[in-house]
Amino acid sequence: MDILNLCAEKVNEQEAFIEPVCELIKLCGLPFQKKKLSDEVNYSAAVSESIAQLGCLMRVPSSQVRIQICKCIISFYKMELPRKLLPGKAQCFSRGNV
Repeated sequence: MDILNLCAEKVNEQEAFIEPVCELIKLCGLPFQKKKLSDEVNYSAAVSESIAQLGCLMRVPSSQVRIQICKCIISFYKMELPRKLLPGKAQCFSRGNV
């Protein structure tokens, strides 16, 4: 999230940072995949903090960035299974419970 915050601060100075910020936000909306059964519990605090940080990024004065944040949060709570999982990974099912 630090890289995302730095880029978001640069949006104020240079509009060239809008597209990279939007792309980073898109990554935040991808489904979580766990390797161990305990991953959901172990990383729930980090996930909650990341979602809160996305809310703080709404201060960025770019409608493109704000729209992408909204899309990210909506996709985070959709319970669609990914088409393809990485080898050795499983789907996290409690995304909406964070």
